[in-house]
Amino acid sequence: MYGQLREAMRECLSSSNLSVLLITGSSTLFTSGNDVAEFSSSSGKTSDDKRRQGGPSFLREVASFEKILLFAVEGYAVGIGTTLLLHADGVYAGSSAKFKLPFIDLALTPEAGSSLLLPLRAGYLRAAAAVLLGEQMSGPQALEAGLVTELTADGASLDRALAVANLYASKPLGALMEAKSLMRIPFQQLLASTMEREALAFAARRNSADAQDRFRNFLAKSGR
Repeated sequence: MYGQLREAMRECLSSSNLSVLLITGSSTLFTSGNDVAEFSSSSGKTSDDKRRQGGPSFLREVASFEKILLFAVEGYAVGIGTTLLLHADGVYAGSSAKFKLPFIDLALTPEAGSSLLLPLRAGYLRAAAAVLLGEQMSGPQALEAGLVTELTADGASLDRALAVANLYASKPLGALMEAKSLMRIPFQQLLASTMEREALAFAARRNSADAQDRFRNFLAKSGR
C-alpha cells in the first residue's frame, strides 16, 4: 500500500497537468493504522529493510510533497492515519470521524514528525493528551485542535474535498507550489531532523522487550 501511494505521489509530481493529490479511505474507515503483526518479531512477516522502505519512506515523501495534498476522512483515523494529516494542505472529515494515536499503549513512540507538528498545531497540552495518554479525538475536537480544516456531514467529506481540489486545480500551479514552499521554510529543516530522530526512536522501541510483549498481547486478543 505504501508503495502504491508513493507511486501516486510521484505520478502527480511528474505531471504538469496535475495539481492536487487527494487521499481517502473507505466510506466508514480512513485507516486502522499499521499492521501490528508486522512489528512483532515472532511473526517474521516483514524484514527491517522492508519496514524502512514502507512507512518511513512513504512519510518522508509526504513531508516533502510539493503539490497540494488533501485528505477526506470518514470513520476512524488511527496511528499513521492521524499523523499523516499533519502534512496536509486540507483535511475534510465527516462529523463522526475519530482520531487516535495508540503509540504509547503499544510501547512505541510517535512518527511522521508528529512530536513536532502536533504541539505546534494543537498546543502542547492537547498534544500530550493525544500522544501521551492516547486520548481519542472526536471530529469537533480535531477541528478545534487544527487537525481538520472542515467538518462535513458523514459521508460527504470526499465530495467536499473534491470540490476544494477543483478550486486548487483552477489556480496557477507554479504560484501554488512556490507559496507552499515559502510557508514551510521556517520549520522544514527542523521537521527533517525531528522525523529522523523519531524513526530511530521508533525502531528502538519496536524491537524492545516491552513493545514485543504488547504486540503479542494485542495479536492474541485479536485472535491472530
